[in-house]
Amino acid sequence: MTAARHIPILDQPWPPDLDPSRVPFRQRTITTLQRMRLWDDMTQIDDITRDDVADFWVTGTVTVDDVITTGNGAINWHHHEAKSLAAAINREEWTRQVWRRDRRFADLLPPVDATVYDIATSGHHDHQRHLQRTLPALRERLTELAADPPDEALIRYVSANTGQSRHRTTALLQRLNLLKPAISGSEAGRQLGASPQRIHQLVEQIRYRIDQVQPPGDAAAWVPQQPGAIDSILTTLRAKTRVPPPAPTMSMSEPPA
Repeated sequence: MTAARHIPILDQPWPPDLDPSRVPFRQRTITTLQRMRLWDDMTQIDDITRDDVADFWVTGTVTVDDVITTGNGAINWHHHEAKSLAAAINREEWTRQVWRRDRRFADLLPPVDATVYDIATSGHHDHQRHLQRTLPALRERLTELAADPPDEALIRYVSANTGQSRHRTTALLQRLNLLKPAISGSEAGRQLGASPQRIHQLVEQIRYRIDQVQPPGDAAAWVPQQPGAIDSILTTLRAKTRVPPPAPTMSMSEPPA
C-alpha cells in the first residue's frame, strides 16, 4: 500500500485543453488544488503523487479520492465520449437550432443557455454527460415534432414559447397571415372576445417573446415544416428598436375576457 501512495495521482496525463473549472470537483478539492498551485496549469498534476496530495494541508482521504475519481473520470470523458459526441453532433444541422430556451426541449437539456452543438463541443463534461443521457429522447422528440403538419408545427412552437392556448395562438397567427384563412384585427378580436387594439398588443407580445427564444447565432429556430415563418413573425419587430412591449393588462396565459 505504501508503494501505491507514491504512484501518480491520475492514471493519464491531464489534457492541456481540459479546463478544470468545467470538472465537478468538490469545493475543498478545488481549494486544495489552488493552494498547491495546480489549478492554473493542471498539466503539472502529472508529476503529483497520492502522497503529495495527502500530505498537503491535511487534505484527507475524501479530497484525495475526489481528485482521483473525478479527475480520471473527466480525462476519460474528454478523450473518448466527449469527442465522439461532438463528432456526431457536428454532422447534424438541427443541433445549432435547438436550445433550452425553446420550451419544446427545455426538459431534455442541461440548465445552460447554449445550443446542443455548443454543449457538445464546450468541454463542460457535466453538461455533455447530461446531453448524452438525454440525446435518444431528444431525437425522439424531434421525430415526433417533424411529423406534425406545417400549420400544427407552427401552432405548437408559438404556443409552447408564448404560453398561449392553441385557440388564441391560431387566431393570432391568422392575424399575422401565417395561417389560412388570414383574418383582420376585428375578426381576431371577435373570436377571442378582445378589442382590435388588444389583438395588436397580443401580436406584438408574440413577436417579442419569439424573438427572446431564438437560438444564438444565425440559425433559425427548429420548425422545419415552416422555414420562413419565424422570420415573418419577427420582420416588424426587427425593423424597430428592440424595446420590450408595454406591460400587458392581461396575462398571456389568462383566458380572454
